[in-house]
Amino acid sequence: MTYADSTSTIGVLAKETVTLTSRTGEVVTLEDIVFGCGHLTYEHVSTGNEMGIIGLGRGPLSFVSQIAPHVGGNKFSYCLVPTHSDPKFESKIHFGNGSEVLGEGVVSTPLPDDKYGYTVVVEGISIGNEFVSFNSTVKPLKKFKMVVDSGASIGHLPRDIWDRVITQLNKTLDPELEPSIVYDATQDKTHYLSFNSMTIPDEPKVAFHFMGGGKLELMAEQIFIKSPQDEKKVFFGIGSMDIFSEVNFGVFGANLQGNLLIGYDLDRNVASFKPTNCLIA
Repeated sequence: MTYADSTSTIGVLAKETVTLTSRTGEVVTLEDIVFGCGHLTYEHVSTGNEMGIIGLGRGPLSFVSQIAPHVGGNKFSYCLVPTHSDPKFESKIHFGNGSEVLGEGVVSTPLPDDKYGYTVVVEGISIGNEFVSFNSTVKPLKKFKMVVDSGASIGHLPRDIWDRVITQLNKTLDPELEPSIVYDATQDKTHYLSFNSMTIPDEPKVAFHFMGGGKLELMAEQIFIKSPQDEKKVFFGIGSMDIFSEVNFGVFGANLQGNLLIGYDLDRNVASFKPTNCLIA
């Protein structure tokens, strides 16, 4: 098996009995769940603590697809704790009945039929009171898609769109913060915006605008990231990796997903987002 970033694993396909705990506390046993036992695995980033990878895609062998008939439908939701949370806090994931994202503050948008992943159509982003369209000037498209990717540490946009976003962002930032564009020429080959600050700024307010009219407002902690190497630096949580300018789509990364309850109803083809304190959810 090979992933989009060239991560790969070689091994054997096997079956196993999987046990999950229901919301009522009962143990649910699922037999003959197919999984891969990797004997030779190559991955770009690893902490050494990973036990494995759970497949949540739309293919027939994904964990979601296999258990759907047993849990009340092909749907699931998850709530990621913020990126730099204490490891003692666990993110949560729910499958089937009871995983629906409901209540006040839910933003929903159609989920395009994409067999490779979970994409949403994004019309643009608002920074403060200004709206920046995601229509590409390099490759004009009627619809601009972003992959909602929990495996990507930050968000990404094609360079022409990212440049417009950064131009607007710079208009709202205090010039004394000395915002500047930096380029990581190593494996990631990514442009970032950084500025001088000991704290994450409260302004500007940032929101994504989905197809269908949904507007997802993000907290400052989701959109700005304190540098792990320099306590006096803060980064904008959306970069521009060179490869995305070639394929012309974006990535809604893990930093943007922190403290959001995100649900996919694959029977109805709907993605839903709800601001949530994932540390206590």
